[in-house]
Amino acid sequence: MRLRLAAAVATALLLPPAAAADTADWTRTPVLMVHGWFVLGDAGTATWATFRKRLIEDGWPAEYVHTPSFRDVRGCDPEHANEIAAWVDELLAATKADRVDIVAHSAGALNSMYFLRNLCGVHKVRNLVALAGAFHGTVVACMDVFQNCGSVEMCIDSKPGGWQSNPQIVALTKGDETPGDVLYTSVWSTYDEIIVPPSGSVLAGARNIEVETDWVEHGGIFLCDECYDHVKQALLEGTGLNQDGPGWEHLPAECAPSVPEPEPEPEAAPDLPEPPPESKPEWAPDAASEVTADTATPDAVHVTDAAPPHEPDPHPPTRLPSMGGCSAGGGSGAAAVATVLLPGIATTRRRRTS
Repeated sequence: MRLRLAAAVATALLLPPAAAADTADWTRTPVLMVHGWFVLGDAGTATWATFRKRLIEDGWPAEYVHTPSFRDVRGCDPEHANEIAAWVDELLAATKADRVDIVAHSAGALNSMYFLRNLCGVHKVRNLVALAGAFHGTVVACMDVFQNCGSVEMCIDSKPGGWQSNPQIVALTKGDETPGDVLYTSVWSTYDEIIVPPSGSVLAGARNIEVETDWVEHGGIFLCDECYDHVKQALLEGTGLNQDGPGWEHLPAECAPSVPEPEPEPEAAPDLPEPPPESKPEWAPDAASEVTADTATPDAVHVTDAAPPHEPDPHPPTRLPSMGGCSAGGGSGAAAVATVLLPGIATTRRRRTS
């Protein structure tokens, strides 16, 4: 098994380095490629040389396809998950993207799941595409005579449902195998001799693709055209699935999506007392007495200022004696009678004298 894997690695290393595409599409989502349990220190380059070259040829900028290596290629979580978190942050900062896509192989898929679930990576990842992912462990890992951390992390019983014997795997799959709002794609082959049983790569709720190409083994999956096409389609078209929903309740409380606080309602204006009605001086006349019609202009009215009562006019008008006429009033009538009677009295006195 290791000879076949070594042959695939050697083939990848002999390939020419990828050249930057002339038509790089800078709107693409950056891709972090995570290797699995390995025997060489430069595992990232060895694992992903072929796929990285093809992604760049298909329009991904070279700076957008990152293939780092774990410090301990046979290590395990949480150290590996913390390194993935750092790689994601570096890629986001370098590309100014909102999220990244992760393409992971074998144990790297298990490490990526730990990052997504336990380190809240679901908020930074758009797609997780796995190739021969060790999501439910493998019986082969138990055969590691050195019992390295990575092999212990994947070791499961050989009986049906044996993955449930590994408490870490149980914790990573409890409640929801596709956490968050990430789209999941798992590509696996029945010819896989490292992931045993091969169906351990199947994720509940994900888009699970069984490779149709014959004789695609664990390492040979990097040389499979069909496998690359599935990866490319998932990244470009978002064909992954998350059929059972985000399952936020199965994630740590700090990983729940933030809900914007509702805007405070505007405060109601305080009830102010109504102003008192305008007081009217006791001497103020009624409105009806203040308005008189203008005989010259019927439509116009004049408002007169009324003097307060009991205040004599300092300049009373001078009353002139009436010169008669019916309109002169009582005083003018007495003067008229005197004017009529005086000549008659004078005539009578002359007659008596004579």
